[in-house]
Amino acid sequence: MKRKNRISPSKLPIILNVQDIKYLLRIGESAARSLFKREDFPKLEIMKRDLVLKDSFFEWLEKEDEKNGR
Repeated sequence: MKRKNRISPSKLPIILNVQDIKYLLRIGESAARSLFKREDFPKLEIMKRDLVLKDSFFEWLEKEDEKNGR
């Protein structure tokens, strides 16, 4: 299946927000926000904004993939 609008991780900002995660994972806003509430998600809270470092996010995503046996 061909995916449109792929973005290279190197072109992403260093810090990602909920909207970035929503776009990257192609999920809804509430699903993206729920990720930031997970205990194992590497979020940062800066001035009441939920953020995540790009590298930490991709490391977390790889661990999730391994947990699911992929």
